[in-house]
Amino acid sequence: NSYSLTQDTWLNDFLSKPEFQQLITPIPMEYFDESLALYGLEKEIGFYRQAFKLIRENIFDCDDEQQDDVERAAMILYSKAHQRYIRTSSALQDVKSAFQNGNYGTCPRVNCHNQHMLPYGDSNDPGKSILRCYCPNCKKLYKMFQSKLEFYIDGCFFGPDLVGIFLLTYPEFAFQNKENEYVPKVYGFELYKNALIKQQFTLRKIE
Repeated sequence: NSYSLTQDTWLNDFLSKPEFQQLITPIPMEYFDESLALYGLEKEIGFYRQAFKLIRENIFDCDDEQQDDVERAAMILYSKAHQRYIRTSSALQDVKSAFQNGNYGTCPRVNCHNQHMLPYGDSNDPGKSILRCYCPNCKKLYKMFQSKLEFYIDGCFFGPDLVGIFLLTYPEFAFQNKENEYVPKVYGFELYKNALIKQQFTLRKIE
């Protein structure tokens, strides 16, 4: 069975969630038509053809009992496509604007002075991680919007590579504000001054 949705599109409804409106970079429909953009995903995602048709044409090309499976497949397909799309030059500019606007949150660490953060997912695969944030100042990972549970989305929308790609593309944001870095002291003497050598882009996960 095949039928088209008569009101708003499935994709618009999917992306209308508050967390997506603030965090997700909308994918141009033309991107789905590029031959290499989604390469390999057909073998990874069940109901791929039906999911693609739902996203691209707003059509459920399946039996009624398969509709939930197709919707789940469409969600996975869009998340994997988004993960790839945000690595393109045009999408990175959108990520830069969102970063500068503080869309991904600010670092809770006092010495970072509300430094804007970047989105980070531990895994490229859906269902394996929750989206977190990386602070380019203290180089630590934090929960996304710690007081807003509704903003907890799957980390595969961004994956683990975006932070490195973004900071290599825009090295001006890969800084560490040493003037505000906390140095432990006892009676005025610094402790472990040269004990650790900090590497650029090192992700130090918090407990």
